[in-house]
Amino acid sequence: MKTDITVKEYLEIRNEVTLFLEEKMRNHVSALDKLPNDEHRKKVIEISDRVYNKALTLEPPISNIVYDLAFEFDGLLKGFKERIKSLEGIRRKTISDSMEYKGDYEVAASKLCDTIRYTVVFKDDEYVDKVDKFLHEIEDKGYKVKVFKNNWGKETCQGFNVRLTMPYPNENELFEIQFHTPYGYQIKEGSTRDLYEVIRDDDLSEELIALKQKSDKLRKIFQKSIRIPIGALNYKFESREKKI
Repeated sequence: MKTDITVKEYLEIRNEVTLFLEEKMRNHVSALDKLPNDEHRKKVIEISDRVYNKALTLEPPISNIVYDLAFEFDGLLKGFKERIKSLEGIRRKTISDSMEYKGDYEVAASKLCDTIRYTVVFKDDEYVDKVDKFLHEIEDKGYKVKVFKNNWGKETCQGFNVRLTMPYPNENELFEIQFHTPYGYQIKEGSTRDLYEVIRDDDLSEELIALKQKSDKLRKIFQKSIRIPIGALNYKFESREKKI
């Protein structure tokens, strides 16, 4: 891994991150506890429960398809136990995202696209080909690719991030699939997960902002170490429907 920080700086950042996360765990405050009053809490709980229960209902057929296709194309399905976002995670995201919609929790919850989410890992030398086949095959089964994000070469998480919709009558329901290489997944879940937890924390104190900046710097260094698979940088998914 190429680096522009010293070993001493690296160890200092890791130590600060560990201490912060340990302290946060000891003094855990849920997203609901930060809301101004019981009315807000009741609203978020009602909305989040509804979103979570809908995800439980919609998930089984999606999982069957994703599982079968990952197996068919020799991919690895990672984090399958976390394929449904936790209730606490839905509440936290609904609250944080509502800031973009003038505090409207309903709108924020309706925009969530990863309450059902999957991670598929393909080997570097067949990554682009297998992702392309996977997505065309899932579209042939009635699912639609709505958003395809190519994050290769960017400073954020390297990989393809795809948002899809289900077949009729649930054609407005979104779920997410992330595609990674083995090393890219290792960096995401092993080397930078704790850094991400710091970066996304909603504490805006000067001390934490400084730690966020250092954590982000280290995360970008790790991301740069991931080899870009041949063809991934310029790959764009094209639906067969669009070619007709």
